[in-house]
Amino acid sequence: MILYAFTWTEFAQQLAAGIREGAIYAGLALAIVIIYRSTRVINFAQGEMATFTTFIAWSLMNHGLSFWTAFPIVLAIAFAGGVAIERIVIRPVENAPVLTIVIITLGLALLSSGWRCVRRRSTRSRHGSSAFAWAGCSRSAGESPRCSGRSRE
Repeated sequence: MILYAFTWTEFAQQLAAGIREGAIYAGLALAIVIIYRSTRVINFAQGEMATFTTFIAWSLMNHGLSFWTAFPIVLAIAFAGGVAIERIVIRPVENAPVLTIVIITLGLALLSSGWRCVRRRSTRSRHGSSAFAWAGCSRSAGESPRCSGRSRE
C-alpha cells in the first residue's frame, strides 16, 4: 500500500479547484435550465455556442484587449448571436413537434463544430504549414488539410 504525503497546501488547492470546476458546471446547468424553462427547447447547441464565445474572448484578449474590455464585447456578441439564432432558426419552427426542434439544435451543434474545423484549417493553411490536430482537423507539413468528424485531441 502506497501512502501519499498529505499537505494542507495541496488540500486547499484541490478544494479551490473543485469549487471552481463545480461553479462552472453549475453555471452551465443553470443556463440550460433557464433556456429550457423560457423557450421549452432543449438546446443541444448551447455548449458549442459557449465554446464559440469563449473563442471570441480569447481572440480579443490575444489581440491586446484586457479581460475587462473584452468581457462586455463578448457579452454583446453572444447576446446578438443568441437573438439572431432564436429569431432566424428557432422561431420559424416554434410550433413544430419537439423532435423537429431537437434535430435543429443538434444540427446547429454540428454546424458550429464543423465551422470550427473549417475555420482552423483555412487559418492554418494561410499562415504556413506546421503539424497540428484540433477539432478533428489534422495537417502536416507538405500535406493538404484533412477534416474528419469530431475529435477530442
